[in-house]
Amino acid sequence: MQMILQSAKWERIFLHLTLRPEGFEQPMDSLSFYFVNEKDGGCKGSLYVTDISREQISLTFNIADRGDGRCLSNGNYRIAVCREDALLCFVTSVRENLSIQATMKDFPYQKEGHYSSLLTVTEGGYIELGILDDPGPETLKKKAFRLKKGYYNRAYRRFLSQKEKAEEKTILFLTEMNEKPGENLTCVKDRLWQRQNEGTLDQKYRILESARNSLGKKYTAKSDLDLIRTIAQSDILVVDDHIPMLDWLAISRKTEVIQLWHAGVGFKATGYSRWGHKGAVAPFCAHRFITHATVASDQVRDIFSELWGIDSSKVIPCGIPRMDRLMKEDNRKKFREKMLQKYPALSGKKVILFAPTYRGRGRNDASYPMDMLDLPALAQAAKSAGYAVLFKMHPWISEEILIDEKYREDLLIADPEDPIETLFPGTDLLITDYSSALFEYSVFQKPMLFFAFDEETYAHDRGFHRPYRENAPGKVVSDFDSLLSAIRKEDFEQEKVEAYVKRHFDRLDDGATDRVIDWLIEGNMPEEYRERERAYRETCERRKRLRFSLQTEGGKA
Repeated sequence: MQMILQSAKWERIFLHLTLRPEGFEQPMDSLSFYFVNEKDGGCKGSLYVTDISREQISLTFNIADRGDGRCLSNGNYRIAVCREDALLCFVTSVRENLSIQATMKDFPYQKEGHYSSLLTVTEGGYIELGILDDPGPETLKKKAFRLKKGYYNRAYRRFLSQKEKAEEKTILFLTEMNEKPGENLTCVKDRLWQRQNEGTLDQKYRILESARNSLGKKYTAKSDLDLIRTIAQSDILVVDDHIPMLDWLAISRKTEVIQLWHAGVGFKATGYSRWGHKGAVAPFCAHRFITHATVASDQVRDIFSELWGIDSSKVIPCGIPRMDRLMKEDNRKKFREKMLQKYPALSGKKVILFAPTYRGRGRNDASYPMDMLDLPALAQAAKSAGYAVLFKMHPWISEEILIDEKYREDLLIADPEDPIETLFPGTDLLITDYSSALFEYSVFQKPMLFFAFDEETYAHDRGFHRPYRENAPGKVVSDFDSLLSAIRKEDFEQEKVEAYVKRHFDRLDDGATDRVIDWLIEGNMPEEYRERERAYRETCERRKRLRFSLQTEGGKA
């Protein structure tokens, strides 16, 4: 029997293979496909079947996750075809079946790192995937940082050994991207305190908090060591973003990490969905420590598992804690009233909230090209349709928007301190681009416009984690004149919003914070999610035990 490669192609971080089976007995759907290290015959990763028939099998492999939340390490790998973990054959091919685009794929990361893959055909005709992870040359700065990391990890292990056993668990609410905790962290922390005082928890907790901006500020060694000591003392870390310290601090496997991601489901690629773009995360980073993460819908688990480089069984649809208050009509009314009090020029008008994401690699170079907007024309178009425009720029954008005095009744600038979601109840039309702001706004079932003047450039420089136009819940326009026309005609394609909400929200209620506490912190998760985790762990353990002989085929693993 033979399994012959017919074609190979890359789609972002996914390698897609099409195979032709020859001489295989039914049932075909019982076959498994593994990457096997050519040095020791160990099973190091899984390929997943996306389509199967007697004539053709389609496989896919996520280069950022071999199946256990890690990347393939340096080496060469064949593809084993198995039934009940018995080796049937290795995938073969001829060189003509490999296009130039499929043979090599490079994934830049951080400043100088490259994770490269090379798909070739050996002299024996076997398909072979070669992996080379090159972090780049070790400069004096890198060497100093390596020594510093070694010292800090030794300190962490020392602090861990000094940890005293206690009846209560220690929870650390941790952010390293801002000097104040994000709203998801605050919602869960405050509710945890409240329920602890009410006596409605199964356990008692010691609750700690740490908020630092490690990207925008240098901290002393004492500050670093104090945080490392606190992490060592903690049983559970609750985070809401990337934690740079965990990129290199080897925390204990006993420490749980609960990720309450700060953003909903937008379009811009981040984490491992951004691989292939400079500045992306390294093959191993903080996301790999995540034990559980929360999303709003079972249908979007795969989007986020790709982002974090973890299995989708760890992604639990608890909901988004910061959205709980948006689900209460009393709060919506208060937010509307407060907005009109703060911006009286909006009274009696419909409100356009203009809220795009930033351009650039991150906080240090974030910007938005205001020259793409003709502000007088925008003011006129909005006014003619009964609107005023409130600009809410991304918090990383520092440039001031200059508005002529005569347009300040029609064009207003929101206070940077206003949480964007508190402006949604009083908004009638959201204009954005690739921002995740659309996620929270969508639950109001109100129209959106997407001003994507740089769609192609943005896709190349930053990347999308899914097709943009197919998934935008509203009309997409590519130029400013089309934007003005859509506003005047109120042409928003609003029917797309309902389908978006159905896919992205399992529940429209105010119970997400309590579900995070009950399911993830207290450990009372519904059985269906526990079963997913058990199946994943069993698969990982079974795969670790598999060994194949590369000299003979058809033998037992």
